[in-house]
Amino acid sequence: MRPLHDMPTRYPWRRSEMSFDFFAQPWWWRALATRLETARHNRSYFLLIAALSLLASGEAQAQLVRGRSQGIAWTKPPPVVIVGRSGDPRVPLVRAAVAHWNSVLAGTGSSFRLGSVSQGAGSTTERGKIVVELSDGDFVSHVVRSPDGQEARVMISTDRVRPRSLPNVMRNVIVHELGHAIGLGHNSDPANLMCGRPAPCRPGVFASSTPRYFPLSGADRANLLAMYPKTGKSR
Repeated sequence: MRPLHDMPTRYPWRRSEMSFDFFAQPWWWRALATRLETARHNRSYFLLIAALSLLASGEAQAQLVRGRSQGIAWTKPPPVVIVGRSGDPRVPLVRAAVAHWNSVLAGTGSSFRLGSVSQGAGSTTERGKIVVELSDGDFVSHVVRSPDGQEARVMISTDRVRPRSLPNVMRNVIVHELGHAIGLGHNSDPANLMCGRPAPCRPGVFASSTPRYFPLSGADRANLLAMYPKTGKSR
């Protein structure tokens, strides 16, 4: 369920040919490893990441969410907490993305909604909340969730590097990642919002001189309704 812009490109330790699979590690390991990756100050961070991989074995592996966020519904409306610098142009994009998903959910007939949006400090996950961290690091944007799906971190990389710096791209990257945070996986149509690997999708396809959200497929809408039925009770 790797998002369309969530392919390892810059950091060889994240590639599949390594002796362990980054995306098969527990959610807490992936979140901490990503924090260390964004720092990138010296080799000691990478040594610590290697050490963390050892902790991901044994009993920790029993906590894996093999499918990550796909198909896991929130049981209560999660508030969204934005972590980022003051004046970051991505902050209004997150607020707009939450409003967009609530509009989409209403359109499916579901009574489920994302909760209130606030801007906070720190970067820890919080039970029952979606924490959106707006980083200045050039890394792979992604989502990690707890095994039961009731806390999530959305890690958004810098908007100053192409193709994310292109018009309309970051708007859709953020909405795409929030789609994963509420349980959607990928489809294979580059014209749709949730297109991702193994389909040949790249963030650059979102580029547009006109601000707009890419549409959801009919299957994505059906999946949303399956997770969040019209009864108002999540599956």
